[in-house]
Amino acid sequence: VWISGNGTLNVVDVNGSSVQPEAFALGETVETWQASDDGRHLAARTSAGSLKIWDLPEREGGFEWEINPVLPGVFSADGDSFLFAAEDPKRLCWVDLSERPPAKREVLFDALPLEPSSNVGTAQFTHHAIGEDGKPISLTYGTREVVPLNEYKARYLGFSPYAKRVIAALILPGRNAAAIYLVTLEAETGQPLAVIRHPSVVATAANEQTGFAFGLFAITTRAGTAHVWNLETGEELVSCSHSESLRVANFSPEGERIAFTTVDHAVRIWDLPGGRPLTPLLQHGAEVSWFGFSPDGERLVTASLDQRMRVWNARDGEPLTEWISLEGYGTVEGYSPDGSLMLLTENAVRGEPR
Repeated sequence: VWISGNGTLNVVDVNGSSVQPEAFALGETVETWQASDDGRHLAARTSAGSLKIWDLPEREGGFEWEINPVLPGVFSADGDSFLFAAEDPKRLCWVDLSERPPAKREVLFDALPLEPSSNVGTAQFTHHAIGEDGKPISLTYGTREVVPLNEYKARYLGFSPYAKRVIAALILPGRNAAAIYLVTLEAETGQPLAVIRHPSVVATAANEQTGFAFGLFAITTRAGTAHVWNLETGEELVSCSHSESLRVANFSPEGERIAFTTVDHAVRIWDLPGGRPLTPLLQHGAEVSWFGFSPDGERLVTASLDQRMRVWNARDGEPLTEWISLEGYGTVEGYSPDGSLMLLTENAVRGEPR
């Protein structure tokens, strides 16, 4: 799938046996798009500001919603439902494509029991982070600031198993010192089932669909704790702690382990739901810029601002490779089907990325 120079959405069918793949234009000018995992549906924001969803096997656009969507959203595991946020007014929206006609549902932020949030504390402090370009940045916070409801955005979206519940985290983008709401809604009616406001200063939230697939959500705080919630019941399953601030969370593919980065340049893996550390600190010489599990969950790859990468045993933390020297900040973009090869990009400190 690609967008041509004039903004038209195009699709190539590469499943056939013909030498020349089949290409067909969907006849719509779009800004962004995404497909369901099974390849049956394609969702896009059109240049007119509406959401349009195509049934690709049938080559037809069976659904359009003029709602000013914010993409990317997320498809359910079966590909029959699509969840996204929308603006003006802010709301969570989802559509059930299995119904005829497709059923549209939405819940306004104003209809949820949210409260204005304020940054915690008045003393000035500095937080070191990694910017979107992979380079280190320093963010300084100061006086208490009240944040109105209309600044909240749905940053992390997902469906519970079998798409019975809609899950979202409402957070203030770009403000690491903001509270976070975890919201669970009944998918069929939009009825709120749980709205949890975390009382601590939140550093990051785990943006991993693996966690949503198991109905879990993780957040870290600057107090050195991490919390994993069951979003269907509102129950906190485990709280992990570290002597220094925990930064970023990643779930293992089977949802039985979770890894966190620490502000003192390390990664550690805990089991779920027990919250017991499974590995020692997997230490780097500088801040960890990227980390992730292999598809089979047996290995953990870490990369750091010290321009080195390493592969570890994700069960006990034993190193499986020597240090791999890079020319920049490494990121694993994907794996071969058997997991024996990984595709790495380097965001070079000097020169062009590769």
